[in-house]
Amino acid sequence: ASPSLAACVMPISGANIAPHELRSWCLRQLPRYMVPSIIESRETFPLTANGKIDVAQLQREWTVKLSATP
Repeated sequence: ASPSLAACVMPISGANIAPHELRSWCLRQLPRYMVPSIIESRETFPLTANGKIDVAQLQREWTVKLSATP
């Protein structure tokens, strides 16, 4: 089954936080339904021509990743 919620994060420079640590924090701070099943750490985000995060590109990337997962 595919995850109900996925998150992409970009840690600030020098931060070394593992995705499982972020998920643990989320479990303590958020209602269960808001906790991402998968957290991906990224060095950069795809940007649109206007310099905003390209959410559509992120969705396409996740669709490919999830369809490749058995």
